[in-house]
Amino acid sequence: MKAHRRDPTHHARALLGKTSFHLRLITMAWLMALLGFAQPIEDETTWLAHLSANEQFQSDILFRNDAFDAAVTYRILFLDTEGNPAQVSLRDASGSEQVVTEQALTLAPQASTSLSLRAIGGGDGRSLQAKVIVPEASLLTVEADFTGTEGDLKVNKVSVPVVAPAKLFRINLDDTPDPVSNLVEVRGLAITNTAAENACECLVTLVDETGAQLATSLVSIPAEGKWLGASGNLFPGAGSLPGSGKGYLDASCSEEVVVLALAFEGSLMSTVPVTRYDLD
Repeated sequence: MKAHRRDPTHHARALLGKTSFHLRLITMAWLMALLGFAQPIEDETTWLAHLSANEQFQSDILFRNDAFDAAVTYRILFLDTEGNPAQVSLRDASGSEQVVTEQALTLAPQASTSLSLRAIGGGDGRSLQAKVIVPEASLLTVEADFTGTEGDLKVNKVSVPVVAPAKLFRINLDDTPDPVSNLVEVRGLAITNTAAENACECLVTLVDETGAQLATSLVSIPAEGKWLGASGNLFPGAGSLPGSGKGYLDASCSEEVVVLALAFEGSLMSTVPVTRYDLD
């Protein structure tokens, strides 16, 4: 029986054949990109849950491009509390002002800029929310600043980090009177529905320091709209938290929301952390 002798170049020819096939695929992909058939880059959206422009509070938005070698072009769209386009008077970093409902900006690598809200048209005329749309994987950092004023006097300023959307979140509460001023903090909330088409319902539960549930409230928010108020507005009959006066809000929403929380004690203002949960 004659033994079968394998061609010693068999593996090399097979490898070269596969390599040629892969090179052809790469060449085809390059040609498709050159001719404009490349896959489109997806956009990402960063939400600013709350911005103000009124006699008490003024908001600035800060943008920074952290990329070393790529400019970034982004759009910012302003929406009123019902989720409709909102007119806003903006002052840019150069001092020029214009009235817009949206704006497109380009930042060079490592550059930064800012926008100051001067006045708001439509909605409640005092506040709005915004979404910043950027190409996927862009290194754009966004921050919102709030300045509290009394007449022409600036009394405080806080910066608010951007929080990713989620359906579940918690916020701490503190009903303990200040030992010096005897004032109790008021915690203000802005809950913005990020869904473009669906209204959102959030079931908010008031929980005391022992974990006992004291009361619940159902909040309805239009598509891309916002609920704005104090934590006490959610539970008007609940009174102060028992015991130490500490507790928290636990919320479960039908759509993803972004939340901003601020604490007010007299003329003092501070940010309150929002803990979000993503169970997907």
